[in-house]
Amino acid sequence: MNTREHRTSRRKVYDLYIEYEKNKDVRTFDNSPEVVDVRADFDVIGTLVKSGNINEKLFLIEYGPLAYRCWKYLKNHIEAERKKRNFDPFMMNFESLAGKADNFWLKRGYDLSKTLLFPPNDAERI
Repeated sequence: MNTREHRTSRRKVYDLYIEYEKNKDVRTFDNSPEVVDVRADFDVIGTLVKSGNINEKLFLIEYGPLAYRCWKYLKNHIEAERKKRNFDPFMMNFESLAGKADNFWLKRGYDLSKTLLFPPNDAERI
């Protein structure tokens, strides 16, 4: 989660989300290997958290806000993919992980909807 490749993929998701906000076309995310990587990473992690193979609390402390924000940026695209694939369970573990992160941080007084995946002028920190 903390390699340059992962940060680069999340940066691409952020950049595509900025573009999506302008054009409101979920196809903006299509054909992006970085989007596929981010979705897959968080879906697998969601599965590992659910199964107890990754400590949920530790993950949510360290990466919960990131999982939540990536979900928010990719939510509409993933929902469109579910329809296109006729497969509602697509990326459900990613969605569940984002919900857990939101609840975890809300209980601690933080509203993750007000956070940014990518702080302005700080490309290395995403």
